[in-house]
Amino acid sequence: MIEVKKECKRKRTDKKISIQDKKAKSKAKITFVNENQRSIDEINLDCVFKELEKEQRCDGLLVDNSKEKFVELKYFVELKGSNIDKAIMQLENTIKLLGLGTETTSFVIFSGSPNFNTKLQTQKNKFEGNTNSKLLIQRTGCEFDLDKRKFL
Repeated sequence: MIEVKKECKRKRTDKKISIQDKKAKSKAKITFVNENQRSIDEINLDCVFKELEKEQRCDGLLVDNSKEKFVELKYFVELKGSNIDKAIMQLENTIKLLGLGTETTSFVIFSGSPNFNTKLQTQKNKFEGNTNSKLLIQRTGCEFDLDKRKFL
């Protein structure tokens, strides 16, 4: 398990926390609604994995370690155009590198037109079995409520 250094974390108490890749063609984005303004750590994965190529890890990670929860909650995010297969691989690789031990939810946020088929459902089930992380796949522009732990 990798220790995340202080300089790689940013405390967020905003009511809305957005993760988007402004450099990529996809322009995919997710907003986390933090109505109670709990303290959330936004992890800079470029800082954590300096030597690891961007294609091998996911785009974002939020950690909710507020006092209101009995366990730390991790939210892994991968932003894609339509290559869901690659997104799932990047999420799984990042989770394995950081280690488990807490409850996690992983998001694939897409802006293109991915092919939803039975193969994708099989990949989703395999991912969830391998990582013990719930996998949610959603179109760009979505909002996820951190208190209710569901999409709005």
